[in-house]
Amino acid sequence: MVGDRLTATLGAVAIVRGGALVATAGLTLILATPWAGTGIAGFALMGAGLSCIIPHVFGAAVEYDPRRAGRNLSFVSGMGQVGLLSGPVAIGAVAHTIDIAMALVVPAVLCLGIAVVAPALRGAVATRNASVDATA
Repeated sequence: MVGDRLTATLGAVAIVRGGALVATAGLTLILATPWAGTGIAGFALMGAGLSCIIPHVFGAAVEYDPRRAGRNLSFVSGMGQVGLLSGPVAIGAVAHTIDIAMALVVPAVLCLGIAVVAPALRGAVATRNASVDATA
């Protein structure tokens, strides 16, 4: 509800990095406490943190090469579907083999990875600006 306004103020990289860190904090909260209410709050934080990331990733896929925007967007969307289908299976396998807490460490680490690679969005914006300058 406020992602676009925050992006206009802070920029895409800061929003993606901050969202990933909020998601990591939510998962950490889930793992750190045994109470159901705290777990629900942790999942809410995770959802709020991740909610602004996907639009920026889709936008970066389109901006990376506007001439091949459909191909890039379909690739990113397809990889998202692969993650959507394989993520719960992988978490379930780890939970069955080791422990549910260890299984939820995996998405927490992946959220930290998103925060680390967030500056890659700058490349998509730089590519877009370069193509605009070349056509002007």
